[in-house]
Amino acid sequence: MGVIRAGGLASGLDTNAIIEKLVEVAKEPIVRLDNKYHLLTLEKSLYKDINNDLTAMKNNIFNLKLESTFKSKTVLSSNLSVANAKVTSEAQKGIHTVEVLQTARNASMTSMFASIALTEKGAGVKGLVTSRPEAYQQMEGTYTTKINSSYTTTYSASKAIAVSTFKASNNQTFYQYSANIAMDNTFVDSNGNINSAMTTLESAEFAINTGSGYVSLNKINLIPSNFEDIQSILGQMEAALNNQINQFMGTAGQQYVALRADYVDAGGTDNWVMSIYNVSNESFAISGVDGNGLNDLLGLSTAGVSNQVFFRETDEIVKYYVADNPSDLQAKLSDSATRPFGGLISGVVLDFESTGLVDGTFEIIQSASMNIRKATKTNVLGASISAGTVDLKAMLPSTGLDSTRLNGKFTINGVTIQITGNHADYTLNDLIGIVNGSGAGVTMTFDSATNQFKISSNQTGATNITLGAQGDTSSFLDMLKLTPAAGAVKTTGVNAGSINTTVPIRDAGFNSWVGSGVFTINDIPIYINSDESVQDLINKVNRSAAGVTLSYDSARDKFVITSNSTERIKFGGKNDTTSALEVMGFIPNYDDYDKLPMSMGTAGQNAIVRVDGQTYTRGSNIIDDILTGVTITAASKGTTTIEIDVDADKAVTAMANFIKSYNSLMFKLRPEPISKDDRKNKMDPLTAEKKSQMSENDIKAYEEEYDRLHTIDIMQKSKEFKNLLREMRANIMSPIYDNISIFSALSDIGFEIAGQGDISISQKGYLMDVSTDIETLKQCIFENYALMDNIRNNSEEVYKFFASYKEDTVYIDKTTGKPATSSSYEKNVVPSYVTVSDSWSRRFEKLLTAYQDIEGQIGIKTRVDSALEKQMTRLTVEIDRKQRSAESYLELLWSQFTNMEMRIAAMQSQTQYITQLAESANKK
Repeated sequence: MGVIRAGGLASGLDTNAIIEKLVEVAKEPIVRLDNKYHLLTLEKSLYKDINNDLTAMKNNIFNLKLESTFKSKTVLSSNLSVANAKVTSEAQKGIHTVEVLQTARNASMTSMFASIALTEKGAGVKGLVTSRPEAYQQMEGTYTTKINSSYTTTYSASKAIAVSTFKASNNQTFYQYSANIAMDNTFVDSNGNINSAMTTLESAEFAINTGSGYVSLNKINLIPSNFEDIQSILGQMEAALNNQINQFMGTAGQQYVALRADYVDAGGTDNWVMSIYNVSNESFAISGVDGNGLNDLLGLSTAGVSNQVFFRETDEIVKYYVADNPSDLQAKLSDSATRPFGGLISGVVLDFESTGLVDGTFEIIQSASMNIRKATKTNVLGASISAGTVDLKAMLPSTGLDSTRLNGKFTINGVTIQITGNHADYTLNDLIGIVNGSGAGVTMTFDSATNQFKISSNQTGATNITLGAQGDTSSFLDMLKLTPAAGAVKTTGVNAGSINTTVPIRDAGFNSWVGSGVFTINDIPIYINSDESVQDLINKVNRSAAGVTLSYDSARDKFVITSNSTERIKFGGKNDTTSALEVMGFIPNYDDYDKLPMSMGTAGQNAIVRVDGQTYTRGSNIIDDILTGVTITAASKGTTTIEIDVDADKAVTAMANFIKSYNSLMFKLRPEPISKDDRKNKMDPLTAEKKSQMSENDIKAYEEEYDRLHTIDIMQKSKEFKNLLREMRANIMSPIYDNISIFSALSDIGFEIAGQGDISISQKGYLMDVSTDIETLKQCIFENYALMDNIRNNSEEVYKFFASYKEDTVYIDKTTGKPATSSSYEKNVVPSYVTVSDSWSRRFEKLLTAYQDIEGQIGIKTRVDSALEKQMTRLTVEIDRKQRSAESYLELLWSQFTNMEMRIAAMQSQTQYITQLAESANKK
């Protein structure tokens, strides 16, 4: 806490003011020293700022020495779906045509051998005796089969008919090619049975043409006497055709085509028409071929002439079986010794109830997934609304339903559905349409056989359906008996099955049992224990010497295996003891292990590309050895143009950054001169008296201007800054005669001094423009044709100009004292000195470094022990000494004035006493 002093109590003098004025006079030397110290601080700060500017400029010069600045390239592919490319600085500018004839791939295989399951019983079918289809049939989807035991044809004949419709699980579109004439009825009768005439064709021949150059299928020899039904004949043909296509496509076991006989009941007779389906993703068209034999019998040719086939896209494949009675039809629906490759699904036997085949529908799912549980939808099945026949098109009053309270609102899945108007104007069909168009995420249907309404979720899986909500006013749900009180039943849907990779294999959820034992891949036996998990199995395969990578795709519930080579993967061995490979869908379910190993899946292939007309074959889609500095990645067949150019933006940005740092320093080193008025009125420090007459803002503004003007004054008086300015200007555009580049000066490249033609500007020495804005400077460079032409077309030489450096040793012959003609260390030849060929950047960098070095003109001002620092230290000591002296002087003044006040007070006391005595004497 400071000392509180009060003066003048006795003398009546303003002691405080007197002392303050005396101390202020005493402190004037301190004020002058403080101001001198402040100016030295400005000078030190200015030298540090310039030193920082030199460092920034050197950093920008460093970027001008980088190869990547001038030799970086950009690359553009006109068709990225065909190929893209990456380039290094070694790539040459140009345009190249790249044609990908074939992409590379390693051999691979995805689980493909399907299993089947009965997912909906019906028509007397209760299960499957054989649950695995033939190996060649690999379509994945659902077979829905409808049985009509008393179908009446157009000519009143009664038939038992089975119509099986297959739809792919991925909603695939199939391409159907159908003959335009029916099969020969001497070959196949109205029930699809093979006539005895067929037995004379012990070696019937058949051929089709894919019509696109992929494969021309060979003729197939058949011995049809063991086949009773046309569908089993076509099943054998289907297997043979797929085998041939697999050989051509470099695959194994995959299905490319499906053959069916379509039943056509028209014109008073039963006809069978040949259909061939392209069930793969390969784009080939199918047509008949000239010829006799089986082609003629199937309607694909007539008397040696190829018939036109009809083409259409479809999402289903239909298979027909026809018989005179249900018993005969039942026999046809299963594969058998007399109908190999027959039945609804080749290789599958159905299991029937004791009643045998009856009218109805059953459903079989076929899938190569590990767990073929069908994905189902959540359903709400209402109770029967009537005992009699219900006409969906009849108005509600005539249906017998109480619709009087129908008007109002009801709720499904939170969506409010409103029924307005006259309820008698609605039909049941109208109500179905209202629900299905409501956006509630459900579909309503009506089963006329049971008179039940059903509401199903639009998505499969465990979705919920909520019917009704508080505030509903319509009797809709009650009227259609869709409420629990009316007897409706909700069934929650499930997602498609999948296996669990973390539990023991025996509990993982596979379609079939996987026991402990050995399985073989690429002749490498691998042991698995059923107590281990699927992930353990995967790890063992991937760690083995089989040269493959196995993984599990949980989204598709399938295994994927990829080889390290292009050769197809070999699965199985004669000594295998576990069914792991069969269960994983890599090989068919064979009991005959003598057929193993089997080379399965898709064979790999090399990449074939044509670059600028020259064809190359490579083992990878990543190709880096055709064009120098260019890595091409092939993606698909096709043609693209690869354009390689200099990355001009990178060079322009580097140059603009250097010019910005150069111009910024030039602005600082060439400030506008100080006017006489400013020197007279703004360069003296403020006195205490002047400050007392100014506002705080005015004081701040004056002090800022004071610092600015003195900074300029320091700059103009500094010989170091004058030297730096002169040398920078002398060197910026001066040539380097021993440079390796064809360019010797910045002007050769295209650099210009700003304001050419205007001497008042050009004499200031700024580059390109009187600006330090980076975007303005970049635009100046882009608009400079000569400079941009050199950046784009002479990038190598521009790089050499900025970055080249070469040392040459000069050898002297000691005998003659002259440079030797040989550089070898012979007896009289010795190295004498080294010549250096410097780049422009290195020369300019050396200039800046010379100023920044510890003994340099700028460095000597900024180092710790600089003259400035020493002078400031001396001033600090002197200011401190004088400050202590001023404080002592202040104490002395107060002591003196205090003594004076005490004497004055004593004298005043004595005077008062004498006066009082005198007054007392006078009174006496």
